[in-house]
Amino acid sequence: MVPGIDFSNDPLLQGRLFSYLDTQLSRLGSPNFHQIPINAPKNASVNFQRDGHMQTQMPQGRVANEPNSLDDGFPREDPDGGFQSFPVEESGQKLRIRPESFADHYTQARLFWVSMTEPEQRHIVGGFAFELGKCEQAKIRTRMLGHRLYGSGDCAVRKGVR
Repeated sequence: MVPGIDFSNDPLLQGRLFSYLDTQLSRLGSPNFHQIPINAPKNASVNFQRDGHMQTQMPQGRVANEPNSLDDGFPREDPDGGFQSFPVEESGQKLRIRPESFADHYTQARLFWVSMTEPEQRHIVGGFAFELGKCEQAKIRTRMLGHRLYGSGDCAVRKGVR
């Protein structure tokens, strides 16, 4: 989006917003389409896209997600000077916000876990333990094991991880 310009309330546009990104992905065949010179922003941008088809940059740092505790102040979006939606009065304000359900990281994962058979669950726990065992930072292992399943008092992964 051009700074200072926001999406209009046009229902057709609102319905197509997902399609624009999806079209770039399918036409160019890569999540790194923003690195193609014609698609590149005028000002340098920083994101967490590290790998994938058509990667032409040498990403710095060790992480590919946010939030994290290993980035040492890596550049972030500016809440004051960055993009902000202009509230348009209709029957309330039009804002670009995330719904409360966006913060629910556990319901779908728990449904997947419950749908697995016992051998499949053991396989998932073994894979998780293997990958987490390679983590060099004890604080990250502790934080990961501290996640609890939604609606459950026990962490399913903790049972199999030592």
